Amino acid sequence: MPSSEMDNPHKLASPYEFFIVVTDPGSYHPDGDFTPFGKVIEGMDVVDEINAQPVGKGDWPQQNIYITKAEVIE
Repeated sequence: MPSSEMDNPHKLASPYEFFIVVTDPGSYHPDGDFTPFGKVIEGMDVVDEINAQPVGKGDWPQQNIYITKAEVIE
């Protein structure tokens, strides 16, 4: 989860943005600044569909993508 330094002195995480890394061996830009906190164990077809969406400047999706449900598995 990225966190902006602007108006955010404690670097609190963004409530609306996170990375789903689909490349192997991983992403180069979050190294050292972000902590991985999950793994897709089911539903990779959904991740592939998200990854196939057209993006604009800065690799930001041209349309917002919403996750309406997530589960914590212990």
